[in-house]
Amino acid sequence: VLELDVLESNIQFVQDRADTLGVRMRPHVKTHKCIEIGELQRAAGATGITVATMEEAFAFTNAGFDDILWAFPMIPSRLNDVLHLSRKIEFGVTVDSEATLKLLSTTGEALSVWIEIDCGYGRSGVPHESEILVRLARQIIAIGLKLKGCFTHGGHTYKADSSRQIIELAEAERCAMVAVGDRLRAAGIDPGSLSV
Repeated sequence: VLELDVLESNIQFVQDRADTLGVRMRPHVKTHKCIEIGELQRAAGATGITVATMEEAFAFTNAGFDDILWAFPMIPSRLNDVLHLSRKIEFGVTVDSEATLKLLSTTGEALSVWIEIDCGYGRSGVPHESEILVRLARQIIAIGLKLKGCFTHGGHTYKADSSRQIIELAEAERCAMVAVGDRLRAAGIDPGSLSV
């Protein structure tokens, strides 16, 4: 049960903050898993959504959402689902290894990919200071995939014991992603969107 006034106020507050900072809002819908809330976020100005599961991707696609990032390591058995969605909408797939790129290259399609960056959580992604980053980006371009951006998930903030520590971790995450963009540009590669 949600208080609609509070929900709408929160959505508008976050969207206004993104607008003030000049950044796109791409909400992650894994928490609410609700088409109606996604529609409220989109109406407020969100552009695209992020999902955690293929089931979420299909549900939101069927509801008319047409710009979705699947922010989860690519599961080889879901390749046909990725191809199906990529032919219908702007569908982004996560890449964090050469093995994933090899799999995606077998399709012969110019799929949209996002490089997952590890900014300290240690769960998945390319370590933000790793030399693998530029190599992966070059391989993405060389095999005909579209590099749409780089994203990170600062899940290590969950263990923070104060607001100050959360702010410090968020700032470190932001700085790491700015550095990722700078490194790719220095290598002559457009990093696309940088997402936290």
